[in-house]
Amino acid sequence: MILNKVKTHFRTILLSAGIVLIGYLFRLLFFDSITFGYDQARDAIQSLSIWQGDIIKIIGPMTDIPGLFHGTLYWYLISPFYFFSKGSVFVVKFFMITLNLGVVFVFFLIAKKITKNSTVAFLASFLYVISFEVNQYARWLSNPSPALLTTLLIYYSYWLMMKKNQNGIYLFLISWALSIHFEFFLIYHIVYFLIFLLFTYKSYYKKVSFIKLGVSLFISLCILSTFIMAEIKFGFQSTKALLGFFSQEKSLTSSFISVFNNFAEKITQSVFYNVISFNYVFAGIVFIAGFFYIYKNYRKQKELLFIGFWICSPVILFLFEKLGVYHVMIGNLFGTILLFSIIVDHYVSKLHNKKLFYVLFVLILVVFQFRTAKYHQKGDVLFSSQDQLLLKDELKVIDWVYNQSNDNLFGINTVTNPLFINTTWGFLFDSYGKNTYGKMPVWLGYPQEGVFGETIKYAITPQLKGLEYYLIIEPPPGIPDYYLKGYPLYESTRSQLIERKEIGRFIVEKRILTKEEHFSRQILTEIIKGTDVSVFMK
Repeated sequence: MILNKVKTHFRTILLSAGIVLIGYLFRLLFFDSITFGYDQARDAIQSLSIWQGDIIKIIGPMTDIPGLFHGTLYWYLISPFYFFSKGSVFVVKFFMITLNLGVVFVFFLIAKKITKNSTVAFLASFLYVISFEVNQYARWLSNPSPALLTTLLIYYSYWLMMKKNQNGIYLFLISWALSIHFEFFLIYHIVYFLIFLLFTYKSYYKKVSFIKLGVSLFISLCILSTFIMAEIKFGFQSTKALLGFFSQEKSLTSSFISVFNNFAEKITQSVFYNVISFNYVFAGIVFIAGFFYIYKNYRKQKELLFIGFWICSPVILFLFEKLGVYHVMIGNLFGTILLFSIIVDHYVSKLHNKKLFYVLFVLILVVFQFRTAKYHQKGDVLFSSQDQLLLKDELKVIDWVYNQSNDNLFGINTVTNPLFINTTWGFLFDSYGKNTYGKMPVWLGYPQEGVFGETIKYAITPQLKGLEYYLIIEPPPGIPDYYLKGYPLYESTRSQLIERKEIGRFIVEKRILTKEEHFSRQILTEIIKGTDVSVFMK
């Protein structure tokens, strides 16, 4: 008996170690292919400023609604890793990968609690670590990424409430507050919480511990205190922004059909990116057919209905046109993976030859490995419109510029998204360029007062004429074509082009200043307006 238990524990440990190893392998592929743009640089600068005296931050990154902001917890989370690594993006990415992979243990325990089936829990854990979408979250240096864990806890709190367990209330209050910090739109979960509470409180309200409830409410309020302070300090701007958004006549989509189509597309994508990555239509059909078959033949129908709710719960956000971005679906991928694991286990349990089960594992692994290898090298393709804005290419640009300068003083200007904001390159030159080459360039672009990175100190030159400098042009997405072509025309009015080089999707122009002239946005605008439009269409 003891020997059998030892063997069982050993197999469990071995299987868990194998899943973790596979998870790291998937996440470390194309490790330097990180999408690093304005948002990532802003977060890096803000997290480092915590160690430079700006300790209390009450407003986080802006949402898609002007005047409405996420929380600041993400900045505090990544802050020590940026600080102790002296601004290394790779150290922060490895931390995010490890955090993302650690969620698999929580997911395994929750899956086992819900299904009471270790095989399903292991299968779900395996699918989690190889999921393309999960891997994208692991590599995406942005505030929604840590919300994978907190939303998983939110859904588990619903499950506990459905099972008449009062601990679900305490868990929800804390995990919900944390989730809002990482992704403000997850606030919608309060609607479902109130619904669960309304239909279940009679079963356990006498069991509720007022001490535990008070503690969980206190913790939740502490977590949300930055939002409260921001509202008071800035005249309830977030409240006004939300009220303004909901009062717009066009905030609701025009018809039920458009809501259904939009949401159905996102659900199909969730299936495609997490479990069946062969074909969109095939993924949708197989998943729907599998659900209805398993619902008729599976004895735990309440559990299936709960998982169905888990998958479909973000539908409430699709009533609003402006909230159709992919990552608002964060959290429902767990339900998708869990349901697929139940379907697979149910089918395999009826087979005489269980080897098919292991063949399926291998096939899924190969398919996801192909997708990972194909798309991770392009950056965060699920979440970023600038997927070619890769850190590895940005560092190559900086290396090339420093090597070309031959240890002489040089200047830089950049064409960026957002326009005229040098936050990304300011951080990279300050953290990587200065630490690697021991000096900073001269800034020759638009003044950076009032933007993230304004405190970055550049070199100073007593004379501009004759100074070697470099114009760095980011990849096109998000930058108007007339600026991409108009910038070099403007720069040619004050400098001579020496060399033009492509590095990845970036273009770098090596130039020599021929005039004692600082950057002028007015002259740039006049040149763009006064130039024949056909010049920009070539």
